[in-house]
Amino acid sequence: PAAAPALDDDALAARALMRDAAALGDDERYRRDVATRAEQATGEAYESMPIEEFGKAMLRGMGWKEGEGINGKAEVVPVEYVPRPQLLGLSATPAAEAGGG
Repeated sequence: PAAAPALDDDALAARALMRDAAALGDDERYRRDVATRAEQATGEAYESMPIEEFGKAMLRGMGWKEGEGINGKAEVVPVEYVPRPQLLGLSATPAAEAGGG
C-alpha cells in the first residue's frame, strides 16, 4: 500500500476539531456553540447602518470601485424600472398609446 500524503496545517486542524467534537456530547457541543456566538445586535446598531448604501458596501468589500465594471469589464448602465399600468398584460399597450380610442 502507498503511503498517505502528508497533511497540511488546515487538514490537521480540521482533523483535531472533528476528533474533539466527537468526544463531546450533544449538550456540551450546544453550550460551546452558544457561548461563542456574537452578542445580539441592538436597535442602535441597526439605525447606524444606512441600508441605502449596503449593496455598494458589499461590492466594495469584494474589490469593486465606483465607475468601473465588475471583473475589469466596462461599466454597465443599469436598466431603469418603469412600472406598467395596473392590470395591463405583458404584451398589451395602454389604450392611449395603441392609437385606438
